[in-house]
Amino acid sequence: MLYKTFKDIRTKLTPIPGIKAVQWFNAQYDGIIHTQPIVFIEFPDMLKIEKLTKTDRRTPIVIRIHLVSAAVADAGNSIPDEVIEAHENLGHLVIEKLENIPIVFQAGFTRELEHTGWQHYQKYKGWMITFIEFTTRAIF
Repeated sequence: MLYKTFKDIRTKLTPIPGIKAVQWFNAQYDGIIHTQPIVFIEFPDMLKIEKLTKTDRRTPIVIRIHLVSAAVADAGNSIPDEVIEAHENLGHLVIEKLENIPIVFQAGFTRELEHTGWQHYQKYKGWMITFIEFTTRAIF
């Protein structure tokens, strides 16, 4: 149900200079991340489908973008400012590419994407991870 949505988002994010790959999120942190900066696209919430009419349904959709960059500490055990700034600049480009645009869902489109969240995730040493969240609604 979400593959066409994933493909549409991937198409919009692939041209961003500096992003090496855009993939479906499937717990890649449990393995080896082979390239970076990379974007993972996650649909973290269940689609709660509401019947509108005999033929029409709607659902809210949450899209979580994982922006992942290598962030190796220097000799002083800190992350250089340039690394942080480059990572955050990529995040702002992701928002520019996706905010306020509709995306493909099923045979139609969603309402415009709304940027609703930004969170740094520091669990993985050597990686800078930022979650960028968008919400929208689809009628299908």
